[in-house]
Order: sequence, then structure tokens, then C-alpha cells
Amino acid sequence: KISNHRTSVVFRRPVNPKEAPGYTDRILFPIDLSLIRKMIVAKMITSYAELHQRIGLICHNCVKFNGRESDYGVVTRDFEANVDECFIQAIMARAKSPPLKAPSPAPVSASANS
Repeated sequence: KISNHRTSVVFRRPVNPKEAPGYTDRILFPIDLSLIRKMIVAKMITSYAELHQRIGLICHNCVKFNGRESDYGVVTRDFEANVDECFIQAIMARAKSPPLKAPSPAPVSASANS
């Protein structure tokens, strides 16, 4: 859902250093949605908290390089709002689902009590 939002387009692939000279000098931990997807598949991201942190790094990098008031900064704020809404929906849906049942204890036979 996150990668399908219109504002995610600029975050789906790594930043091209030819299109953004100096990016690799200023951004220590470049990340994009394609890398996050690979990290999920490799089980390097296993929780909503970890996913939210990595997406936050995408946004941080964009604002750090382009500025909060730039066009990319505006897109980033919209993207962040969409991400937060997706997380709220996912967490609420999870909270509404029934909890996993604990396994029933094994029955005790009558001969075990004597």
C-alpha cells in the first residue's frame, strides 16, 4: 500500500548520483523502498517499528539533501502522512483480529493421578 501511493514514486528506487551530485557525500545511509522490500524478504526487517524506522530514514535523507521547503520536502511530508495512515490502519486491523489461541493442555489420564 505504501509503495502504491502517488508520492512514493520518488522513493521507489535508489537516488541516481548523476541526477543528485553530492548525494553520496552528504547521505551516510542511503535507502529506498526497493531496498526496504529486499530487507523484508531477507528478514532483516521483522516488525512495524523497524519498517517505520527505515521509512523514516528515507524521509530524513530526502529532507537533509533537498531541504524541508523544497518540492521534494513537500512530497516527503505528504509521503510521511500516508505512511503514518497506513501504519495506523495496519495496527488497528491487527488489534481487531482475534488473539492466537494457546494450545490446550494435554488431558491427564486417570492412571496418572493414582
